[in-house]
Amino acid sequence: MDDLYTLLGRVESGSVVLDLGCGRGSFPYERCRGRIVAMDLALPEDINSTSRGPLVHYIRGDSSAIPLTTASVDVVISHHTLEHFPDYKSTLKEIRRVLSPGGWVWIAVPNGFGFDDALYRFVFAGGGHVNRFSRDALIREVEEVTATRMVSSCDLFSSFIYLRKPSENELRHFPARAGFLREIPEGFLTFSVLALNAVTRASLKSSLAALSLVRIDAYSNGVLHLSCFNGETAARAIVQSFCEEQISVCVDALTLKAVVETLDGEIELFTQENSLVIQSSTNRTTLRIVNEDLPIIGNENLQIIAPVPGTILRSISRILPFASTDNSRSALQILHLTFTRNMLTAHTADGYSSGCVQEAIEGPAEQVSVSLPLSFAKLLSCLVEERDGVRVGTSGENRYIFQITNAETAKDLTLATVTGTENFPAAQITTLISDARKATNAHLNIRQTSLAQSLRMVNAMGTQSTFIKTVDGIVKIASAETETGQGRNILEGTASGGNASVWLSAAFLKRAVDACKGELVMRISSGQKPVLIEAGSFTAVIMPMLVEGQKDPFLAEEQGIAICLPNMAMA
Repeated sequence: MDDLYTLLGRVESGSVVLDLGCGRGSFPYERCRGRIVAMDLALPEDINSTSRGPLVHYIRGDSSAIPLTTASVDVVISHHTLEHFPDYKSTLKEIRRVLSPGGWVWIAVPNGFGFDDALYRFVFAGGGHVNRFSRDALIREVEEVTATRMVSSCDLFSSFIYLRKPSENELRHFPARAGFLREIPEGFLTFSVLALNAVTRASLKSSLAALSLVRIDAYSNGVLHLSCFNGETAARAIVQSFCEEQISVCVDALTLKAVVETLDGEIELFTQENSLVIQSSTNRTTLRIVNEDLPIIGNENLQIIAPVPGTILRSISRILPFASTDNSRSALQILHLTFTRNMLTAHTADGYSSGCVQEAIEGPAEQVSVSLPLSFAKLLSCLVEERDGVRVGTSGENRYIFQITNAETAKDLTLATVTGTENFPAAQITTLISDARKATNAHLNIRQTSLAQSLRMVNAMGTQSTFIKTVDGIVKIASAETETGQGRNILEGTASGGNASVWLSAAFLKRAVDACKGELVMRISSGQKPVLIEAGSFTAVIMPMLVEGQKDPFLAEEQGIAICLPNMAMA
């Protein structure tokens, strides 16, 4: 569920998350800062509307007719539920309806043609699985029906968690053929699940290469290092432990993760012949040691660039949605950082919009620029918390290291990445922002909540085309006219300067709105030049939409009826 936790980490307080087919809760609700609407057609009897706290609201409803208003949800989560919905296509249509502009959809389903799902269907006589999905076909259908675009995906492993000893109450609802689970000894059942996990994971990898390994280094001084690698990122965690012997081995990363997730309490690690033994009070598992000479992360000669508080890195994470997701534009799939003596400037861009954050720091004597891969930047944003301290440094050309520590929580993480050579247009974006400020014709001060609500109205009309206009100090917003209708609204805020108007994309506007709190500033020069949105250290640049043939939605109501006074008197 790593990608789900990444998404939950981006949810701001006030955002609405819909847990579709929730049961008791399909994910750890405590990891979400937003308001959760947990919906199921058959909720457990002991759950009431607010049994999980004031930010969680349980409702009964059918996924093919979600009882929520249009464009009212920021994130929809369907965690292993789509395979249970008889009319899943209507569910996808409903997801599109309730999702707000720029909203996110997270869907996890079993491989309908894999061994684990086939075993589940056999043991539980179908178990409610009425749909079979393949990866590519599901992606195409979700994108087509929900009008979203996949930005990331990952392989999830079921861990055969359904193969466990059921309670007597659960047995009453199980089919007769599943009764054998009650008769199997707990230890044997656990071992069987671990074996199945290992076999299914190994079958997906042609070889045990360094990219799928984790290195374990245990020292007699009570320090344990866990180091792992992938194509562009390396990570190391340091934890305290009791070690009677020194261990330095490499094992398969996915299998180790699967084993550890099934354990509870203290565990003991030791080597035996060519295996690593993982032993708890009830389980004993052996993993084959892989003979690979992997380096130890964090032992490099580190040249510190700057210390950066966790609050600043959390602030920078607001602009990650502005980075390109187009694989053909690799130069824009990065987070660009510029360190100066007293300032850290972060940029992302996708060619149509750009995000920028500037924060005061104690920086290096000479300017340093770093282009972090977007995947690494997202990982960093998930791992760094506001109270952490982060040291940014370099250990060689194009190799950068982030040391994350927190004495209160005993956190000690090191992340390393190799940066690319792409030429990110940071200087051009800075010039664009400066020119847009100088050319400002209308200066708008708008309440963030008012603009966010109006963007939901635009999305409800089935369009992304958004018209913003200021006349005599009043700020107005409207959608393009569609078959559904046309929405118009007066925003909470004021405007100074001249009258101005511009067409913008609701999706790009929502990115900027989500990054702001309280009041934001919008700067408009003309309908053909970039628009700036600012709030504190954050600035967004949005290119206007070139909408041909669209009329000013407010023109008719602003035009008065001219009547000659003599004629009026005669009447």
